[in-house]
Amino acid sequence: MKKYIRLFALGAELVIDIILNIILFLTVSDARKESPVFWIAWSFSFIVSFLLAVGLYFLSRKKFTQFLSLPVIYYVTYVVTIIYWIVGFILMYAPMTHVGWTWAIEIIITLVYLVIAAYIMIGLKYTNDQAKEIKEKVLYIRECQFYADDTMAVCTNQEGKAELKKLSEAIRYSDPMSNEKIEVYEKELRDALLDLNNAVKADPAMDVKPGVAKAQQILARRNALVRMSK
Repeated sequence: MKKYIRLFALGAELVIDIILNIILFLTVSDARKESPVFWIAWSFSFIVSFLLAVGLYFLSRKKFTQFLSLPVIYYVTYVVTIIYWIVGFILMYAPMTHVGWTWAIEIIITLVYLVIAAYIMIGLKYTNDQAKEIKEKVLYIRECQFYADDTMAVCTNQEGKAELKKLSEAIRYSDPMSNEKIEVYEKELRDALLDLNNAVKADPAMDVKPGVAKAQQILARRNALVRMSK
């Protein structure tokens, strides 16, 4: 579906370019077409702007999805394309003959677009990387909570069930963010929960308080490090 949307956007710009060219060459004077200013403005309005759209099409392929998960870059491209058209038509119709100013205006528009596009793409990549990291850590928290809930379901000791429920809630509301230092405690917590889960499955009536206390201590250290890292 995304591919067709990208193709539609590219095709729509091509159709508009063709229509604008038909209008342009039917209405502009032959004398104006002899001016270098006309062809410089025409090149940026239709060639450069379309090449930028083609570049966006390939940049938004599947393997580059992380750069363009938000539509804002498309909006910026459309706005800049319209600016190219407006400025280009003014330069192509107006009796302007200064080639240097024409190049300067068009190059400034292009550079501003490239800077804004690069800034947005870097921001989108950072946002996607952060979202991916948070998603992975949320899955880790859910995995640990699953072990606690599974242990609670097997446990036949009512006091033990209550302790396991508290542990499960503590894990559930833990900050999902992480880093290399905290990963050590996360692995230790997962191992402690797995050991407790296996022990309770072997003896459902066992006293789980020591195992729960150990897991809570690890979780507390882990959460404290998370807070210190912010």
